[in-house]
Amino acid sequence: MSALPKSAVSSPTSTAPRQIHQTKSAHQQKTKVLEASFVLGVNTLLAGVGIYTLLNLVPHQVAQHQKLQALRSETEQTSQRVEQLKNDYKSSFSAREQKRIAEEQGYLTGEKQLKLNWQKP
Repeated sequence: MSALPKSAVSSPTSTAPRQIHQTKSAHQQKTKVLEASFVLGVNTLLAGVGIYTLLNLVPHQVAQHQKLQALRSETEQTSQRVEQLKNDYKSSFSAREQKRIAEEQGYLTGEKQLKLNWQKP
């Protein structure tokens, strides 16, 4: 038997699993750090691509907005013109307006007016 107490003999054998556990723990920790760094790098890259894409889309959006404003103003002008033409069309069907238009655009005279032809003798 050994002169050393039992606690002293069993302690070297108990430190070996601790060293193995610490080595595995350091390796796992290093792996987790690398994995987290990789995920962070990929997410940063995706965020950068997204920001770059948005910055490139802003001028296009501004141009489209200007075109839309031009179309809206043109539509407003056209609708006003259409309303004027509708009013003119409706007014051309009244009897009074028909006579006035006929007198303006033709050689017609009113019902109570006589057309005189002067002849020289």
